[in-house]
Amino acid sequence: MKNTESIYLVTWVTHNSRVSDRMVTFLPPEFIKGLKPLVLSLADQKFMVEAIGDCIIKYDIKCLVFNVLPDHVHMVLFSKDEDGLADMVRKIKGYSSHLFRKKKTFENRVWARKFNRVFIDDDGHLANVINYAKLNHIKHEKSWGKANLVGFTDVLSTTIDEVCVKL
Repeated sequence: MKNTESIYLVTWVTHNSRVSDRMVTFLPPEFIKGLKPLVLSLADQKFMVEAIGDCIIKYDIKCLVFNVLPDHVHMVLFSKDEDGLADMVRKIKGYSSHLFRKKKTFENRVWARKFNRVFIDDDGHLANVINYAKLNHIKHEKSWGKANLVGFTDVLSTTIDEVCVKL
């Protein structure tokens, strides 16, 4: 039976870790140069893995895989529609940032407001996206150093084979 939900690769970044075209257009260069991006330490990444995993379980979010890096997160999520996807991401970002700010007595924003999504349209695309999300920390080893990356941690109890269905 064909799944009625769509699958998306979702990515979001930590606060101030990227400069958008809109920021360049509307903000003075001095302001942009003064931005202090949030970079998650190894301990912070581990905390976020647990917080996001807890949120996925708490809200029964259908997540196939996710990876937390120092300045961004990749997730593969199932959703019936774009509104449902936005709601899931809002819950995950809100839940994890609330716990992070509470733990660290951190008053600034944790995540940037927006997120990116890519619709997964076939099994080959899905396999590539799963590998991309799981192995993304390897891509960034040169930038961050292996010791500063938590790497992929499978905190989800459901295996990919149990969740994945033919598109």
